[in-house]
Parts: sequence; C-alpha cells; structure tokens
Amino acid sequence: MPPTHCPTIILGGGAAGLAAFGKLLSAGVPAGDVLLLEARDRLGGRVRTEKVPQPASDEQPASEEAPEEAPEEAPEEAPEEAPSEAPSSPPSSPPSSPPSSPPSSPPSSPPSSPPSSPPLLWDAGASWVHGSSSANPLMDLLPAGAAVPTFPRNPWLHPRCLLPGLLSLHIAGEVSPAPSLLPPLKQYSLLLYAASLLPAAAYACSLGSSLPSLSLADVLSALRASPPPDLGLKPLPELPLRDRAAIRFFLHLLEAYYAAPISDLPLATFEPPPAPGPAPPTFAQHEAREPEHGGCFPGPHCAVEGGMEQAIDGLAEPIPGGRVLLSAPASQVDASSPPLIYVTTPAGVYSCSTLICTLPLPVLQASPSLFLPPLPPRKRAAIAGLRAAHYEKVLLRFPRIFWDPEPPILGCARLTPPGKTKLEDWDLPLGDKLLVNNLWAKRGLPVLEVALVHAQARAIVGRTDAAVAKAVLRLMRQCMGPAVAANPPVAVRVTRWGEDERSGGAYSYVGVGGSFGDVRELARGLEFGGEGGRGVLLFAGEACEEEHQGSLHGAVISGREAGEAAVRVMKGGAVNLDEAGGEGEDEEEQEEEEDEL
Repeated sequence: MPPTHCPTIILGGGAAGLAAFGKLLSAGVPAGDVLLLEARDRLGGRVRTEKVPQPASDEQPASEEAPEEAPEEAPEEAPEEAPSEAPSSPPSSPPSSPPSSPPSSPPSSPPSSPPSSPPLLWDAGASWVHGSSSANPLMDLLPAGAAVPTFPRNPWLHPRCLLPGLLSLHIAGEVSPAPSLLPPLKQYSLLLYAASLLPAAAYACSLGSSLPSLSLADVLSALRASPPPDLGLKPLPELPLRDRAAIRFFLHLLEAYYAAPISDLPLATFEPPPAPGPAPPTFAQHEAREPEHGGCFPGPHCAVEGGMEQAIDGLAEPIPGGRVLLSAPASQVDASSPPLIYVTTPAGVYSCSTLICTLPLPVLQASPSLFLPPLPPRKRAAIAGLRAAHYEKVLLRFPRIFWDPEPPILGCARLTPPGKTKLEDWDLPLGDKLLVNNLWAKRGLPVLEVALVHAQARAIVGRTDAAVAKAVLRLMRQCMGPAVAANPPVAVRVTRWGEDERSGGAYSYVGVGGSFGDVRELARGLEFGGEGGRGVLLFAGEACEEEHQGSLHGAVISGREAGEAAVRVMKGGAVNLDEAGGEGEDEEEQEEEEDEL
C-alpha cells in the first residue's frame, strides 16, 4: 500500500512529543496535519503512575520467593583511629532515641491502612516537581493543589535544608540526631563551595589532568587534602568514622539526583556562571542561593498528590482522537528521498516533510541503523557521547511502620564502605548507602520507596523482585537495626526502566570526557532539500535541553521548542537552528551535513 502522508510526524508519545504536538495546535496548525507515533501501548513514556492495591496485594511477600537466607553478616570493623565512634556491629536491640527517632519496638497498635483504603497511586517514573515557581511548566499542567511542597529547596543538592526534621539518617543501627550531622554537613558544603570557586581549567592542569576528564570525585578528594591557597580554606581535618559515613550519604543524595556516580560527573556540571561583581560569593551566599547547576526552578520541591500522569493528561488533553497511533514503533526513518521522510512501523509506512524525533537517548544509542542514510558524524558522536542514567525504585509495603514517621527521607549508611570490612555482599551487592523515601510522612501509608541508582540499578538487572527486596532489606537491616528483620514487607514492586527496550534507562547526563556541546548538538535540527522542496528533522527530549537536562520539565521545554521550529517550517520560514535548540553552524559545515543526507 502507498505510504500514508501527514505533513508533520512526531516520534514518541512522552512528555516531549506531547508538548510538541500541543505547541503545533496552539499555533493554529490543523490537527489533521500532525500524527504522533508511539511505540508503547500508552502515552507518557518514562512517566507512569501505577495503582498499588492497599492493603491487599496481588504480589507475594518477598520472603516466599527469596533464596535461602545467607549466613549472618560479619560485623563491621571500626579502624583503630575511632574505636569509640560506633559499636563494631549493630546492637542487639535498638538504642534509645530522641523524640523524633523510630520507636524502639513496633507499636502495640500498629498504624496500618484500613481494608477500605483506595489504591496507592505510585509514580514508578518521574515523581518530583523540581521547583514550584510559575516558570516551571509542570505547574500549569498539574491540577491546582496537586503539587505538595515537601522540601523548601533542592534537598539532593542542598542537604542542609533537610535538617532538622526532614531526614532520619541511620548509620550502623543507630539514628544520627540532627546536631551530630552538622560537622560532616559543614565539611561537605565547604568542599562543594570550594569546587564552585575553582578556575577549573587551571586546577585540572595543576592535577595533571585535562578538564574533560576531571571528575567531581577527583576534585573533592584533592580539595579535602590540599585546597588552593587563594581559596582561603585550610586543609580539612580527618573526620571520625561516623561523620565520614554521613558525608558519603550526602554525596549519595547528589548521585541520586543525577543518577550517576560522582566519579563520572565532570566538574563542569558544578561550575556556576561567574557571579556579578568583582568578588566571588561568600560561603554564606553560596549556601543561600539555589544551585545554577541543578536544572531546577526556584521554589519548594514538591511531591505530586494523585500522580505525575496528571501532567501527561494535561499535555494530551488538547490532542484530538485519531491523531495518536499507539503500539507503532519506528523500525526505519528514511530521509534519502527529500523532501519526504518515510517512517516504517508495524502499522504501515508514513511520510512527512517534518519529523520531530523525541526518542530517549538510550533508544537512539541502541538503534544505529534507524536512520537512512545515517545521521551526520557530529550528530552520531553527540548521541554516543552522552550517558544514560540508571534509576530504579523498589516499593516495599509493610504491615506497620517501625521507622520515624515524620521525615520524608530516611538515609541508610554503613559505618565503613565495602572493601574495608569483612562484610560479605553475597550475590547482589548494593554498596554501603541507600536513599529511602518515606511514604508514611507523605501519605500516611506504611510504605517505603528505595532508590537504586547507577551501579545499584545495574546490579538488579535480571534479578527477581524477591531477590532485589532481599538485598535491599539486608542493607537496611545493617543500617537501621533488627526492627527491619522483625517486620518483613507484605508486598514488593521493582521498576525495570533499564531493561525496558522503549526507555533503556531513566534519563541522560553528561559524563566525564563528555561535553555539554553534545547536548546542543543532539538538539540541533537538520534541514535538507531536493528539487521537490525541503524536509526537516528535529530532535527533542530531556537529553536535548542543556539547562534542564534529565528532568521532566526539561522534556516539556524541549518539546515546545521543537514544536515552534516545526511551525516555522510549515509557514515556509527558515529553520533557525539556534531557536530549534542547537547552536548555529557556518555555511560550509551545514552544506557538508546536507550533502551527507
């Protein structure tokens, strides 16, 4: 059958694709001139709100499928330098706690959800509004009141805002009260402050490294031992063992935000633009301001009551029926006969003169033969140069709470990291720290959501939910004490974004050796022509949005920018590649890319 023609086709029905469609409609483009092709059987991409039954569940308790119990852990050994900082193994009973600490034993009348409770709406994918100012496009997409302020500012990058009351940090079976966390938090903050003041290129040279290969881990390690004299900082003292474990958790918060290890985050990620005026910001000013590198907006960071799919509903609302085709993955994008682009799907072949590609970065990386002819070398290099972040969630529902009910974040940290103890990790190592979201604090449900990032997320590939839960609970028991073992979960769910061929991971980031120029190059539109006219290939998605890379709001912003570029094409105007999301090219470079197409 001949191809079905539509002037504009959008590949991908996630936030970016829907935002591009909405921008076209708001500009007056007839709905019949746009077709959205989505590979999944649903819209939303990496946004998915699942209904988890409460309290009955169709999942089996984790212990029923778990392998035989591994031998008891060997106790963690504290080095000689700090024998009095913590016991060599978790105490046989929970220690006495301050008023805000977890109860020493389960309540006699444990709180639990009544049998008639509605299902828990759980965001298996994107779940946070990173800054609830009016500039954040999510605020207009969500129903009024759905964004519930949870943290006054970005807690993953500014953990100081978690003290007191928003964090319960468990180290080797004991809860660390807020005052005890101030010394390690001060050293952590000083290190990041010093890193923000560095003349990065010169400092990289002084360390015998090139700037692209310099990681935040390298910088922080060198700064702690020997800060440059012109920063006005003295070498930081060696902290006690528990304080060092706390700093590792603060760094883990940062890693959880980017879903990448600090050993693969370049210093450029944390280098803010020069402050106005001759003097750099003081430490107090640095602590007070929102980070320029975080890709978030001002204002409180919010959980979403009712689920983030409400934002997807807001994006999809103006799109009329019949203009979205589900279960239609593209197997070939053929631009060899300009001005038309032919898209092959299981439902048939479709042609267009403008194509907006919003496929996730890992899908592009795994599909080198998708485009015919191949994309220009610089575009392929940009796709290969960016990193796919890995972030999975483990939902654990318990019959009752045994943790501090108030803080929205529970932190878990071993006293010493793996490799420095006799502790055996058995067959599923998860490292020495965990970020745990407390859904009791948010919704009054006895549910914990454990975040597994980078190496942790990759370690669970191919493992059953029961095996994953077993490993998570083992690490939680080492950090939170025997109450974990006394209260096994009654339901478990584990996300699998990394194993999903339609996503291949969580979101993107720039790794060590990479460049933010790769983000700009990926976002650059391609214009090509022939005797019959011209065609345009545009790219959008969170991986294409330099300032807000990796975020849901970044995907919306990028999609709308691509939609604006497509509107200009439809109206016969020139494609301004700068406005389409990338930097302009000189004429010779552009002609070379057009020749390749």
